[in-house]
Amino acid sequence: MGYYPTYKTVPVLLCRLEEVDRVAARQVGQRCQATIRIGLLRASLAIIVLVACTTLITLLRRLTNTMQLKNVMKRSVAVVAPDTLLQEAARKMSVHNVSVLPVCEGRRIVGLLTARDLTVRATAQGCDPRTSQVREVMMFPAICGREGQNVNEAANLMQKWQIRRLPVLNRRKHLVGIVSLSDLQGPSQSDNHRSKPKR
Repeated sequence: MGYYPTYKTVPVLLCRLEEVDRVAARQVGQRCQATIRIGLLRASLAIIVLVACTTLITLLRRLTNTMQLKNVMKRSVAVVAPDTLLQEAARKMSVHNVSVLPVCEGRRIVGLLTARDLTVRATAQGCDPRTSQVREVMMFPAICGREGQNVNEAANLMQKWQIRRLPVLNRRKHLVGIVSLSDLQGPSQSDNHRSKPKR
């Protein structure tokens, strides 16, 4: 037998329906608030990450702009004297696996000998590597950097003269180190210059 509400039970049913509506509305409101909070949290995290990345990039740029050659140079330098035979100089390049050798008299640099000088210039001048000396084919005046010089300036200088290693001098013009393109730019960027003639 079915249930039929009477005039006495109608108010009770209406109250129960209102209570159900309030509970449902409360649950929907809580879910909306939770969704909004999650969205705000994600947005806040994204802003924090963006600010952190921007700050890090700015710091790295400042560090690069203030980095000096004395911070990245190698202090152990293979050198040759002006009266060194070309054959001996070539052997030293091979042993140390370098394409540039500073030419020095004591601690004073007087020139720069590159692999290109040994191959192209020496051949063009008809030099005998067993009797010809470095002074006959070396580059002078030497292209050098200063120990307090900005690394970006040094990189531009090396690209201008197409050299892969740059001697570094102190204030007294004494040789104190040497830098390569890989020291200044990293291996990935220095590889882009391998197609250019070495000097």
